[in-house]
Amino acid sequence: MTKPISFGLHDAQRVCDYLKHSIADPSARAEFEAYVDAALYRFLITMEFLPNQPGHVLEIGSTPYFLTLLMKHFRPYGLELSNFFGRTTVDSSVIHEAVVDNAEYGEHHRLPYRQFNIEQQAFPYEDETFDGVVFCEVLEHLATDPMAALMEMHRVLKPGGWLVVTTPNAAWYENIARLWLAHGIYGPYSAHGLYGRHNREYTLPELQKLLEWMGFDIERIEARNLQPGRKLSWRSRVVRALKPARLHEEGLFCCAVKRRPVKTSRPEWLYSLGNRMPLPDYLHGDGSD
Repeated sequence: MTKPISFGLHDAQRVCDYLKHSIADPSARAEFEAYVDAALYRFLITMEFLPNQPGHVLEIGSTPYFLTLLMKHFRPYGLELSNFFGRTTVDSSVIHEAVVDNAEYGEHHRLPYRQFNIEQQAFPYEDETFDGVVFCEVLEHLATDPMAALMEMHRVLKPGGWLVVTTPNAAWYENIARLWLAHGIYGPYSAHGLYGRHNREYTLPELQKLLEWMGFDIERIEARNLQPGRKLSWRSRVVRALKPARLHEEGLFCCAVKRRPVKTSRPEWLYSLGNRMPLPDYLHGDGSD
């Protein structure tokens, strides 16, 4: 665990300042500082959902390492980091390294990570390696096979291991209001390729169904407001008055536990080919329906 810093997670302004001084790519400083402003409360809520107990933990999609650094300070984890930067497949045995220099807080971090496509490659870890998996703001970017990725997470988790997922809420008030006006809710195409945009967002019941299908029991799942004090449009306020907040706030947060085998059949509400879609050769499960 990294040496303590002089503030806690309750001090949002100090957390924000700390993260803005923890930029892995100085050439993108303005972009990442804006990202911290937009994502700060999501980071803080995510920390609420992360179990505060020692363990070997895999973080998927670590870059730009803001959540990584908060976990290094505030959670007793041994972290394994992974990323993927857009090629179809990569050599997952190669260890890469990111460097974060934070002169303001007297920190220098060297962050080793592996690269692999979680939809198309087996994870480069043995069965039952990890006590926890952090899967934050990645699910919505998957383009072809979220079940393959979740099956591998299930495989590398120990029995009783935890999975924390965060993802945007497709049924957010603002999205409902935009559809009311016949406006689109889908994000733009990305210069960063197929995985640069949100390819499929989920509602809270969908996220719960997907994780339960994959052999996880839900410990805690919530839709939360990510920008307290933000002024909503009058249409969004009307929707908010009519719809339950537990289903329609902006961000989805879930902590689930591996308690059952996965199903190797595909849920037909998510896959157009249903159970006929073949699994990649490297995946395995109990074959139940």
